[in-house]
Amino acid sequence: MENYNSNFIYNGEEYILAEADEFDKSFLKLNPDFACITSLDIDHLDIYKNKEGLHEAFDSFVNNMKLDGLLISHENLHFNTLKYGEKNESDFRITNIKYKKGLSIFDYEYNGLNIKNIKLPLTGFHNVLNATAAIALALEIRVHKNEIIDALNNFRGIKRRFSYQIDNENIIYIDDYAHHPEAVSYTHLRAHETEADLVCRLLLE
Repeated sequence: MENYNSNFIYNGEEYILAEADEFDKSFLKLNPDFACITSLDIDHLDIYKNKEGLHEAFDSFVNNMKLDGLLISHENLHFNTLKYGEKNESDFRITNIKYKKGLSIFDYEYNGLNIKNIKLPLTGFHNVLNATAAIALALEIRVHKNEIIDALNNFRGIKRRFSYQIDNENIIYIDDYAHHPEAVSYTHLRAHETEADLVCRLLLE
């Protein structure tokens, strides 16, 4: 994480927060109290062989949830959970999204709660989606909304996730770990949202 120059933080023992990794099926060793499924992109076919194998693994992850736990998922996914996204029927809704250079501003709505003008110093719709999921789970474990707003306002993102390496009047060079078609598409879209007046060239390593 850019804020801490580390991928590990120890700060208490009440909760453990982890990114569940589907790459080698290690996420199936978890039995979460709370979880969020953000996407189901076709990836790691060396492990899963085909789309059906990947979907079966995620279904197993869902079944591993604690009985009294909370699982949420993106509004376009097939899981029978509470949903987050832009659609009117989603439970945790994003509204009034605005982008400025290096900044996303949006409102969050859930069950009568409306948090307005949340500021996230990252651009790209996928970052707004991730922030919305984080808000939903943080509120569930009774983190005060002001703490959530402050944390998002100061979050600098993840290394190699649209990381600015050079940014001057002549050239902007951005490093991103996108490595499958859906992720590359998000990165390209974000570049156009953020630097709309510039010519974008995509270099694949």
